[in-house]
Amino acid sequence: MNIYNFASSSLGNCYLVEFNNKKILLECGISINKIIAKLSGLSLNLNDIDACIVSHEHSDHSLSKKQLLKRGVRVIEDSITTNEIVVKAIPVLHGETKCNAYIIQNENEILFFATDFVKFCNLEDLKLVLSTNFNTIMIECNYLDSLLENASDSIKTKRQINTHLSLNGCLAYLSKMNLSNCKAIYLMHLSDKYSDELIMQAQVYSQTKLTTYVCKKNGGFI
Repeated sequence: MNIYNFASSSLGNCYLVEFNNKKILLECGISINKIIAKLSGLSLNLNDIDACIVSHEHSDHSLSKKQLLKRGVRVIEDSITTNEIVVKAIPVLHGETKCNAYIIQNENEILFFATDFVKFCNLEDLKLVLSTNFNTIMIECNYLDSLLENASDSIKTKRQINTHLSLNGCLAYLSKMNLSNCKAIYLMHLSDKYSDELIMQAQVYSQTKLTTYVCKKNGGFI
């Protein structure tokens, strides 16, 4: 499984995952021209993309959905099963907005993708996530609790707490997940103001002892 980060922040999110012979976009929250340019840098184009999976309607995750559909790219926003790929949508809490995390499986590769959430809506879904033996985990790590506690804007602080996963929240989920077959963890959607890439990376690695990547705002990894 190969993962490429095209963008990861409140200004836009888009990732490319190569599952064996499948190429799937996760989120399309940047302009179609930027997506095309990022693909071109990998010697790919939109005709190479098998589908785009979108977690929710906010523009930083779905900006180019209509343009992708017009260009013939399948957009997935729920569970599907085909002969080659299984996508299981997991409803998660993101304020009042409908949002899904996803379990995505292609042949022997299983990916967990969860962004813009604070908790799972259903206990049975949580149990499924905790028991599944993922090869790769992509999970939100939006802010450091200590930094947000000192924020001056209480309204924005409350909204962030109710809609995004903190480092402590991320660590809590990872501590309960089955990591026995996991090869790497990718931390996504870091806050510009209330995060620290190196601290987050170090603490996740310290707890899990797994290779940990931080998705940078404008693409690439730390």
